[in-house]
Amino acid sequence: MSDTVKVVHIPRGKNHIHLRLQNIADLYDSNSLTETVDLSLIANALWTAGNLGKSVKYGDLIIDELSLTGNMMLKEM
Repeated sequence: MSDTVKVVHIPRGKNHIHLRLQNIADLYDSNSLTETVDLSLIANALWTAGNLGKSVKYGDLIIDELSLTGNMMLKEM
């Protein structure tokens, strides 16, 4: 990721996190490119940090893309 992507972590419950990604660049910034974010890599990093670096296995990783307000799945819109 670059300096133009802001990541906000919001815990929702045990093993459930809301991750909000924001593009803080605008059309007038010289580096306003489209960025690609590997959500699996972020999830692995959060899991490893949350388990103090120990190799603890986890089951399924479910990633749902939500609306801007975070209350509705995009596939339901």
